[in-house]
Amino acid sequence: METGYAYQSDGASSEDRKTATCVDVGVFFDNDRFNDIISKPAQELGKKRKMYEMDVEKCEDLVGRSSWADIIVPIEVEVDVTKSTFYFDDDPAKFLRTNTEDDREAVGHIGEHVRQIFGHQHRVHVYAVCVCKDRARLLYFDRQGALVSEPFTYGTRENLTLHTFFYSLSHMSREQLGFDPTVVPADPEDVKAMLAYAPDAPTDYIEQQIYHTLSVDPKRPEVKTSTQWPAYELTMCGKRYIIARPTFVSPALYGRCTRGYLAYDIEGRAVRFLKDSWRPDLERVQPEHEVYERLKARGGVTENVLTCLGYEDVPNSDGSWQLTRTHKLINPSRPARGHYRILFEEVCRPLIDFTDFEELAVLVCDAMYAHCCAWEGAGILHRDVSVNNIMIFEFVGDDGLVERRGMLCDWDLCKYAEQMESSQKSRTIDRTGTWSFRSALSVLFPGKPYYLSDDIESFIHVYHYCVLRFHLTSCTKTLARHVESVYEFVDVRQSDGAHIGSEDKLKQMKLSEPPMEVLGNPTLDAFLTELAQLYSRHYSMIDIDGYRETYDPIQVKPVNLSKRRRSGESPRPAQSEEPKVTQVAPRRTMDANGPLRDHDALFKLFVKYTSDKNTEVLWPEETTKREDLFKGTSLAHHKNNAFSSESFPTSQDVEEGRPGKKRKGNDGSMLPADDVQEEEAILRG
Repeated sequence: METGYAYQSDGASSEDRKTATCVDVGVFFDNDRFNDIISKPAQELGKKRKMYEMDVEKCEDLVGRSSWADIIVPIEVEVDVTKSTFYFDDDPAKFLRTNTEDDREAVGHIGEHVRQIFGHQHRVHVYAVCVCKDRARLLYFDRQGALVSEPFTYGTRENLTLHTFFYSLSHMSREQLGFDPTVVPADPEDVKAMLAYAPDAPTDYIEQQIYHTLSVDPKRPEVKTSTQWPAYELTMCGKRYIIARPTFVSPALYGRCTRGYLAYDIEGRAVRFLKDSWRPDLERVQPEHEVYERLKARGGVTENVLTCLGYEDVPNSDGSWQLTRTHKLINPSRPARGHYRILFEEVCRPLIDFTDFEELAVLVCDAMYAHCCAWEGAGILHRDVSVNNIMIFEFVGDDGLVERRGMLCDWDLCKYAEQMESSQKSRTIDRTGTWSFRSALSVLFPGKPYYLSDDIESFIHVYHYCVLRFHLTSCTKTLARHVESVYEFVDVRQSDGAHIGSEDKLKQMKLSEPPMEVLGNPTLDAFLTELAQLYSRHYSMIDIDGYRETYDPIQVKPVNLSKRRRSGESPRPAQSEEPKVTQVAPRRTMDANGPLRDHDALFKLFVKYTSDKNTEVLWPEETTKREDLFKGTSLAHHKNNAFSSESFPTSQDVEEGRPGKKRKGNDGSMLPADDVQEEEAILRG
C-alpha cells in the first residue's frame, strides 16, 4: 500500500469548498483520486499563509485540499499547549482539557474530524494522531468509544514510536486500516447503468434522488456537483448494489450511528433503501428484521410498514462479524456493537413533504393504524414515534396515477409486550424515543414505566410539530422560543443525572384549548381544538402529584396545612422533626382509563377529519402549508433519517456551515444525540 501525506487547505470551488472544518494534516492513498482531487500546488498555500520560498519548495509534494471521503488518518497539530485537545504531560491524572469553553471546543475538533470520516467513508475503525510540539498521542476510534495512548516524545533516534506507527500504517491492508471489505469503489459502467435507470424510475421523486445520490446535475448528468461522495459497490446477501451519498447520517460518533442509502440493485435493475447501523451484541435486544418477521407472522401486519427484503450481520473478509473492540478496555461489562444492515423494498420520502394539512392527517392516521395493528396483533410497541419515523411512500396505482401512503418505520427500538411486562419496575432513568416527541409524562418522570398511552401521545406531538413548522400561527413570531421551551428543553437532574423535560409540555397537554391559533384555516383550527379536548380529558384522569412523589421525590417537599392564623396570634412553634412523606404510587388505572389508553378515540378523531364521506369537514381548496418556518432560526436543522426534496443534515450539511442542533443540559454541557440516549436506555435494561 502506498500512502501520501498532505497539509490540508481549503477547497476552491463548488459545494466542496463550503467546508467549515478541516484537519491540519491527513494521510491519503497515493492514487488517482489523490492526484485529481487532493493534490494542489504548494504556491496556493503560500499565497494564503506567509511562507518563505524555501518553505514552499519543501511543501511542494505535501500540500492538499481537504477531502473527508479520502482521509485515512487525520492528524491534529497544535503548537500552543493551551489550545491542544489533550494534556501532553507525563502526569497520568492529566488527560482531556475540559476546564474552559475553549478547552471543550478543542476536544470537539478531533471528534468532529473522525465523525466526518465515519460519515463519508465505510469504516469499521479509524486511527488518528494528536501532536503538540515534540509530543504526540495515538488514537483509535470505533462505534463503541475511543482509545488514547499515553503521551510520548518523537523526532529523535531514541523516540521511534511515531516512526513505528507510520511504518506499520504503510504496510497495513485496507481492512487493517479499518475499511469495510464488503464495500469497494464502484465500476464506472455500473454507475452509468444506475444513471441510465433514473428516467425509468417509478416516480419523478426517485429519479431526482438518484441524481442527488450520485452527486450529478439532473440536467447534465456528466457534470459532478460534489467530489465528496464517490460511488461504491456494496455486497449484501450475495447481491451487488451501488451506493454513494447517504440520505441520512447520524451525528453520533458512537452508538447505533445509523446511515441510510438509496441502493441500486445492479442485476435486478431496481432501487431499494438500505439501512446501515451498529447494533448491540445482546440476545435480549432483537435485530430489526426479527420485528418485521413477527409483524408478519403474528399479526399479519404488512400494511403501512416497510417490506424487509434482506438483512445481514456484516462480515469481515474471514467471515466473522464486524464487531467493535474498544469496550474490552474501556468497560468489559458492556457488550460489543456489531455492524448490521437491513434492506427494504420501498423508497420513501419524509413526512414533512406532505402537501396540505388534510393529507398530513391522513399520513399520520396511516401510521397510527400500523401502530395499532402491531400492538394488538403482534404485541409490539414502537416506542419511537416521531416526525422522522413516519414517512411517505409513493406508488403508481391501478389508474396510473401516483398515490401516497403513510408508513411507520424504524422498529429497532421497539419492545414486545412480554418484555414490557417483565420490566414495569424500571431501573433506568432515561426512556427511549426521540426527545421532542416523547410524552409529557415520560420526559418529566424518566423512571416511570412506559405505557401504550405514551406512544399514542407521540402522534399528537408529531402533528403539532408539523403545524408549528409549516403553518402561520399565533406562535410564529416567537417560534424558536416556543418550540425550545416545549419540545427541546432539557434539564439534568443533579441527584442522578437524569434528563428532565419541560413542564410547559405538561401544561399544554392539560389545557382543553390548542397550544396555537392557526391563521387562515378554520378546519385545521377545529381539528386542533377537538384534539386538545381529547388529550386534556386524558390528563385530567392522571394523578400528577402521585407521579411527582414516586418518581421525583427529592423535588417534592412536604407542606403543613393548618388553619390560618388570626390577627394577634403568635406563630406556631417550629416542629422539631419534619413529617415523613408517604410515598403514594400513581394509580395503576390512571393511564388505563384515559381516552389515550388505546388507539380508538384518537384514531376516530383523525378519521373524522380525513374521510371523504364526512361532508361536515371541508378543508380549504388551496393548501395553507408554508415554507419551512424553522429555516433561519435556531431550530434548523433537525435530523431526518429519510429522503427529502429539501435540504437536511447529512454530514455535508455540517460542512456547509449548517450544523445540526445540539441540546444542552443545565450545566452547559452537550447532551447525547437521541440515538445514543435510546441505546443507553436499552443497554441498561
